[in-house]
Amino acid sequence: MSPEALLPIALEAVAAACGITRAAQQSREAFSSLTKDDRSPVTVADFASQAVVSLILQERLPNPAHHALIGEEDAAELRTPEQALIREGIVQLVRRWKPTIEESEVIDAIDAGNSRP
Repeated sequence: MSPEALLPIALEAVAAACGITRAAQQSREAFSSLTKDDRSPVTVADFASQAVVSLILQERLPNPAHHALIGEEDAAELRTPEQALIREGIVQLVRRWKPTIEESEVIDAIDAGNSRP
């Protein structure tokens, strides 16, 4: 696929991710965050925006298996029962973009960014 053909897909993914992060900022709900091993925070907006970018690329690219997504976040800790509230906050944000999405699809989309460069 040519770079010219990829550009609209990339712009769509970025615009959707921006919408998700704006929604998180404007939300009256207090969303928690996690702390990574390097002691930097990762918010529900970080996770949700990575999920949305991943989902758009999976849906729009002709053969998504041939395109590696390298994301900053992974969902390992989100899969634990202790992180149920954070996981729900992430799913709520992604559902603003895709209302019928299942929790497992959101978590798997985050982990789709675990490709190696």
